[in-house]
Amino acid sequence: MAGSSVTGFLTALMVAPHVMASLTVYDALGFIVAVILLSLYLMKRQSTLPLPPGPRALPIVGNLFDMPAIRPWVQYTRWAEQYNSDVVYLQVVSQPLVILNSATAAFELLEKRASVYSDKPLTVMQQLVGWTWNIALMPYGPRWRSIRRVFHQQFNAGALHKYRHVQEREVAAYLRRELAAPEASVRSINHLFSAIILDIVYGTHIKSADDPAVTTVQEAVASFGDINVIGAFWVDSFPILRHLPAWIPGLTFHGYVAKYAPRVRAMRDGTVDIVKREVAQGIVKPSIAHTLLREIKEQHGGSSTYEEEECQAVDAVSVSYVASVETSQSSTSWFIIAMALFPQVQHAAQREIDLALGTKISRLPTHDDIDSLPYLQAVYLETLRWRPALPVGLPHRCMIEDEYRGRRIPNGALVVPNTWKMCHDPQDYPDPENFNPDRFLKNGILDSSVLDPTTMIFGFGRRICAGRHFAKDALLLTFASILSVFNIEPALDAEGCPRKIQTDIPAGALLYVFSSS
Repeated sequence: MAGSSVTGFLTALMVAPHVMASLTVYDALGFIVAVILLSLYLMKRQSTLPLPPGPRALPIVGNLFDMPAIRPWVQYTRWAEQYNSDVVYLQVVSQPLVILNSATAAFELLEKRASVYSDKPLTVMQQLVGWTWNIALMPYGPRWRSIRRVFHQQFNAGALHKYRHVQEREVAAYLRRELAAPEASVRSINHLFSAIILDIVYGTHIKSADDPAVTTVQEAVASFGDINVIGAFWVDSFPILRHLPAWIPGLTFHGYVAKYAPRVRAMRDGTVDIVKREVAQGIVKPSIAHTLLREIKEQHGGSSTYEEEECQAVDAVSVSYVASVETSQSSTSWFIIAMALFPQVQHAAQREIDLALGTKISRLPTHDDIDSLPYLQAVYLETLRWRPALPVGLPHRCMIEDEYRGRRIPNGALVVPNTWKMCHDPQDYPDPENFNPDRFLKNGILDSSVLDPTTMIFGFGRRICAGRHFAKDALLLTFASILSVFNIEPALDAEGCPRKIQTDIPAGALLYVFSSS
């Protein structure tokens, strides 16, 4: 990194003034000229490094019209194959964009060089719709670190035991709903994870997937994926458009903001406002929000830092829903689809569960059983690899000009991990479209030599998802419980034949039925 070399050299001079003091005027002038020439040489050397390969850019708009708005991971993968490169470069108007298509590149840049790649871009649409409080999108800095610290304290691996009874209770209720109405499975899955997180975070008990606390969040979260597709909204590339009136043809983002901004505000503030009133009234409930707000009131009430401390706590608890529920719902849906498509895997997992629980014991699995179910753990890993909930990771931002394998990564570039391509790399996962949990096992235990897909799926470096341990706990319990109670088979068409299940569509379109085990 030439820029870093220049900075380090000049810094060395600044911290050693005695070097300059020992020189004559002419020596000093000559030395300064030499430093300037060396700096210019190093900067020129760096600026002449080639950019990574990528599609040819047009004048002014660059690759704006090349950017896919639907299933972007498919196009990103095609570019990787077309240019035979795991790093692809595009220019979206004035914004440099780097796509990482291999785990090797992602680990090298986003993990090993985390100090350079931990920042996040804040787009115009993220601001207009109102997602600026979400730590997944928040620029790297003191506020992000404060909110992240609060979130981590509540959802780290050591704190999970406090929530397990809620997960076990709600999974049992979910199974009863599935048995009663298998045709409403998507709603039942939404209800399950919404009930878990709303109880844990807010102390709120919901009775239906139609509960306002659930529908408000579902409507708000619908905008999260849309606004994070690079190139989907022209206002992100041409910020001046935000100041133009909505009646001008083509400025559809105004209507989008008008629809979703109120829902995002309601999601962040609605339920927590109830908690605030309960805390003010002295009502005590076993929830994260109640505990945090009560502690802040006791420690900072009346001080100048009270509002800021409270705001950070609200941001931390609000983002927990987005971070936990949406990905858990998607992963559970894909798990069910996989079990219907690969019955041999389903039966092997059921045999393991029966052996661990004992066929004569009538009970559901608990968290205490998971360690004795290595094949189920492999099913969990394969589910997340086969159909990752976030096929494209959220972009990072390069904070200084960098170099990777002789290619230049410009300062300010958005760096996007193509998680789908990494999870379907045949070098790491032979026959990647085949759902094969055995790839993660060796001699009946998890094989640590196989690349763990969760190291890519939950993000990289300092921006890794703090809720990953909670999600793993909830998903493993859910998968084990479903398999202990149900057989999963494809639905039948009008002629009584199994319907073909599509795997290139959103996991919400589940085409399967449950039958009692």
